[in-house]
Amino acid sequence: MRADVAFCARSRLYWLVLAPKQTVNRGNRLNSIDAHSVEVLAPAGDFATLQAAIDAGADAVYFGLAQLNMRARARRTFDLPDLPEIMQRLCRAGIKGYLTLNTLLYDHDLPLARRLLAAAERVGVNAVIVSDMAAIQMARAQGLEVHISTQQSVSNF
Repeated sequence: MRADVAFCARSRLYWLVLAPKQTVNRGNRLNSIDAHSVEVLAPAGDFATLQAAIDAGADAVYFGLAQLNMRARARRTFDLPDLPEIMQRLCRAGIKGYLTLNTLLYDHDLPLARRLLAAAERVGVNAVIVSDMAAIQMARAQGLEVHISTQQSVSNF
């Protein structure tokens, strides 16, 4: 399958660009590959980068809230009150929204994690990206779809 990498100067993001539909020869069979089976996932840390991801045609956007994500100390971050507007913008654009809770959780983090996950369920976040076993259990208890973060390590649970 032919794929190109494009750079969007406005959002400073790299995108994997696939032809809409291609035929690939696999031995004696020809298989058709639909480019829409690949999801373009873009990060967002504020409303400007969220809009850039929407304008650039992302299929989904991941974002963090408060201090329970790996980008919490970044210059620009979202807070819990921003969550409804984030999801409204994404829903209007037909784009999925994934909340990241991809840090290790300590006992003092659990109440905030519960509040974030409850809010995520209320506003219709499509999935949460987590890396801690407690976050996985809490998200599943809320009925949220769980994706494992690349920050995940090995746990003996």
